[in-house]
Amino acid sequence: MMIMKKILILTALVFSAFFSNAQSCDQATFRTEPASFTAEDEVKLFVDVSGCSYLASLEELYIWIFIPDGPGPDGVGGNGDFCNGSNAELLMTNEGDNVWSFTFTPTELFAASPAVIGSQIGFIPKEFAACKGNGDQTIDLFLPVESLTFMPAESRTFPESFTSEDFVTLYFDQSLALSEEMKSLENLFVYAFANVVDPNGVPVEGNIEKAPWTEVGTTPELTMIDEGNGIFSLTIDLRTFFELEPGQMISSFSYIYRNMEGTVQSDTYSSDVINN
Repeated sequence: MMIMKKILILTALVFSAFFSNAQSCDQATFRTEPASFTAEDEVKLFVDVSGCSYLASLEELYIWIFIPDGPGPDGVGGNGDFCNGSNAELLMTNEGDNVWSFTFTPTELFAASPAVIGSQIGFIPKEFAACKGNGDQTIDLFLPVESLTFMPAESRTFPESFTSEDFVTLYFDQSLALSEEMKSLENLFVYAFANVVDPNGVPVEGNIEKAPWTEVGTTPELTMIDEGNGIFSLTIDLRTFFELEPGQMISSFSYIYRNMEGTVQSDTYSSDVINN
């Protein structure tokens, strides 16, 4: 009798584990563009459900999205009913090859302030009406949310880390300029150059300039915007900013803030670029 009882317990445990795994797929992968974001930024979430056989077979996927211990997507009327039907506003876009996307701005989607949204957003890709226990949803997945606070510095970037597919903004704060001459400039420009690698990841000799030093002052894409209060900015689309050969990728890029003539300049700053 004791042996039979142990067999029944073991069978129940195995069945429970099997049912749990079937109920929620744990093989989905995801990424965002940009790679990091704040609660006030528009972000595009990509989810690959190739490892989730049931979800990969569906013609539609919905996202169930929430703030842990906080609100749901009140900006679009909530998530809907998990088991009986999701909110149609949360239909994901089929990008092909079992990849689905959803684009949103956290403060707008959740109708909440950055303080309420906090540092994490949870989400579950799912079938319109889930709860059938057949792999019609993923496990809970989480996105980190960058803080809006930053340490003041002469130069900074947003986001702090980024990929070669992202937009990145350079900021220069005149009030913190290390050079007294830089503090009084009315117009600022950026000399920028990139270090690249070939398709095999081997560094390419030399660097690629956006424009030669002598042409920076007459290149509109290198003219910074005066944001007021001594803050200047320049937003760069790393996908198109530098002219690369086919297959090349940016490994890092460097930049110098300067006046139009190039007679007054900052130190050289560099940022690494993440390549997956």
